[in-house]
Amino acid sequence: GLLGVATSPVGYLPILAYAFERRVGLAFGIASIGAGIGAALAPLYTGWMIRHYDWQTAYLLLAAVATVIGCIAYSILRRIPAQAADAQAAARPELQLTGDEPKTAFTNPRFWLIGLCVALIAAVGLGSIVHVPALLSDNGVSPEMAAAGAAFSAVGLTLGRFLVGLLLDILPARVLAAAVFLLGSCGVALLGTATHDTPYLQLALGAILTGMLIGAEGDLVPFFVKRYFGLKNFGTIYGVLISLFCLGTMF
Repeated sequence: GLLGVATSPVGYLPILAYAFERRVGLAFGIASIGAGIGAALAPLYTGWMIRHYDWQTAYLLLAAVATVIGCIAYSILRRIPAQAADAQAAARPELQLTGDEPKTAFTNPRFWLIGLCVALIAAVGLGSIVHVPALLSDNGVSPEMAAAGAAFSAVGLTLGRFLVGLLLDILPARVLAAAVFLLGSCGVALLGTATHDTPYLQLALGAILTGMLIGAEGDLVPFFVKRYFGLKNFGTIYGVLISLFCLGTMF
C-alpha cells in the first residue's frame, strides 16, 4: 500500500496536468478509463491464476506483470516532460509554473471545502460500491443479481470517468460536479431501498449511478486543484486531497 500509491492517480495525473491545457479534462477521462479497465480485469486475471496455480504463484505473476508494465510506462513517459518543457520554453520563454504555495492553499477555506466533499463522496460512493453484493443480498435480491450489481458498478465507474472528463472541457466544473453528485446520491438511494421485488433494471441503474459517483470524483479533484491552486505545487496539494479521499474510504 505504501509503495503502490505511486501507481495510483497521484502518480500519473500530475503528468497530464502539466502536459495538457485546453483538453485536460478529456486527458483525465481517457487515462481514468485505463485505470477502470485495469481494476475490472485484475480480479478476473487473479482468479484465473489462483484456480490454475495457487495464491503465492498468483502474487508472483502479478508482481511480474506490474514490473513489465512499469518499465514500459517509464520508457514511454520519461522523455515527455522534458520535451513539453522545451517546447513551451521555445514558444514562451517567460513561461513559468504559477500557483499557491502549500501553506497558502492549506489556509484557504476553499481547499478544505473541496477536501470535505472529497472525503464524504468517497465514504458514500466507495462504501456503497464495495458492499453492493452484500447490500442487495441482505435486501432479498438473488445472488446472481447481486453479483451483476457489482459488475454494473464497475461499468458506471469507467463511464463516469470518461464522460465527466469529456464534459469538463465544455461545462462549468462546479455545475458538473453538483449534477453528478446528485445523480450518484439517487443511485445510492435506489440500492439502499432495493428488495426482492425491485425490477432488475432499477438495480442496474442504481449500481451504475453509484459507480459514476466515484468515477467522476477521480477527474474532478485534479481539475479543481489545477483550476484553483495552480501547477506550482500541484503534487503536494493533490496528494493531501487524495489522503482525505482515503480517510473518507476508511470511514
